[in-house]
Amino acid sequence: MLKLIFFITLIVVSLLAIKSIYAETSNNNTSTNLKIANYISSTSSYRFEPFLLVNGTDYKDVPHDDTLSFDNFTIVAWINTNQSNLVDPAHILNKGGFNNEDKGKNMNYGIWLSRNGNIQGGFEDEDGEVFEVTSPTRYNDGKWHYVLLSYNGSLLRLDIDEKQVSSKYTNGAIPDTKGDQPLRIGANSLNEDKFYIGKVDEVRVWNRGLTNSEIAEIYSNGTFNTIGQVIYQDFKNIFNIAVAADWGCDENATKTAENIQDEDPEIVIAAGDLSYKKSADCWFEIIEPFFSRVKIAMGDHEYSDTTEGAIGIINEYLEPFSMTKTYYSFDVNNIHFTFIDPHIDYSFNSTQYQFIEQDLQNASPINNSRIDWLFVVEHIPMYTSPSKHSANSTIKDIYHPLFDKYNVDLIFSGDNHNYQRTFPLKYNNSNNGNSSIPIISDRNLNNYSSSSDYSGQIYIITGTGGRSLYEIKQQAPFVAKQYDDQYGFLNLDFTTNNTLIATFYGNEKDNNNNNTIGNNNIKNNILDQFTISKTNYLNY
Repeated sequence: MLKLIFFITLIVVSLLAIKSIYAETSNNNTSTNLKIANYISSTSSYRFEPFLLVNGTDYKDVPHDDTLSFDNFTIVAWINTNQSNLVDPAHILNKGGFNNEDKGKNMNYGIWLSRNGNIQGGFEDEDGEVFEVTSPTRYNDGKWHYVLLSYNGSLLRLDIDEKQVSSKYTNGAIPDTKGDQPLRIGANSLNEDKFYIGKVDEVRVWNRGLTNSEIAEIYSNGTFNTIGQVIYQDFKNIFNIAVAADWGCDENATKTAENIQDEDPEIVIAAGDLSYKKSADCWFEIIEPFFSRVKIAMGDHEYSDTTEGAIGIINEYLEPFSMTKTYYSFDVNNIHFTFIDPHIDYSFNSTQYQFIEQDLQNASPINNSRIDWLFVVEHIPMYTSPSKHSANSTIKDIYHPLFDKYNVDLIFSGDNHNYQRTFPLKYNNSNNGNSSIPIISDRNLNNYSSSSDYSGQIYIITGTGGRSLYEIKQQAPFVAKQYDDQYGFLNLDFTTNNTLIATFYGNEKDNNNNNTIGNNNIKNNILDQFTISKTNYLNY
């Protein structure tokens, strides 16, 4: 009888202990608004922008430390790619990489795209033996897919879109954990090759294999047990864009390019007037570190160069930047860019105008739920304080009404070699009004929000790439900030709450500038900064 009582007591104590452990584990769970099933059936509605976009030449690293080397592991990520015709596998995420079978140079863990477009994942042991699982179907279809790879010391499991698609028992194989390579997203972590082209988001890495119930919680409730989670990357705090115009090829342009490279933007907008030479080669050399991320607008010096003769070099830019026309558009994350060429016909009846109007209509957040920001790039200023070049009233009268109609946010231009930022402006189309005097919709100097009276567009001149500087003779009443004594660039950061933080960095340290922060870093020379918050952003 005493033995029975002791046995029952032991069971009760054990159950209480298990309950206590489960309660402790539950307290380490994190819940997200991520409802995976919602996106499996409707992947076009995926809305975790910004996400990481890698283009086949770049990647993101998490530097090595011992906490990133695992005997057991779990990796999850959203991916979206249409990469095909692969010569080599394309690494989505890995630590250790391929290409070498020496101890410490084998893959600790990773997921990659096979040459056929199937998703594979696994590891190598210290002898270079490969343990991998492969999806039976291809997933390079340009849609979002949720990938989970887990290894618990005996079972290697691959799930895609909530379904287990492949598994393998390894007889206790141990991954090679001796390497000091980074955890790399977008390429082979052992060598700079085997690049992945596509989108990645919501990356999580654990130092253990998740249990069946933990995986089920992810799928059913979007709940993640964070015990052992060592990496979480949502890419929402690191997405940024750099903008500069009127470059040239001297040391000032080189300094601008170096400072842009320090910010490591996903996209660089070069808003016209690039090399100022009869060849584009010198400018290509300056921007070489981020060449693949550059999008360009056409300035007058792309059509005729006034320094070395009237020789148009526009054709030198088209093929390198995969351009078929000098006016075009593209999306990056939840941002849409429209480029206007003011040096060819842009009148109401022109082919260009028809393209621009249709493009803005299609991209407007009113009509397109995937777009939250709408930007226009056009080299000639529509609004400017008095400087070397006057505002172009013709292009302004044609396009500013369109910007109002389709809720464009920012317009980037150059031509005047200085920095200017207007207040939010609406087109003045009153019968007695003068269109050269716009309507200022918000006189706040630095902070704008969709929950307030913010409307209209902010016009920004970033003619500070390096060519030369033009004096600003006075400040127009619709201009909020202006500088004419420093080269530099505008950096746009996009945050998790759909807020844009725009910062104009001067290239040189200015000890008299009260906005300068820090003591040593030239990049901390902030000449202007403003924010726009869109509180009607749909968080999923």
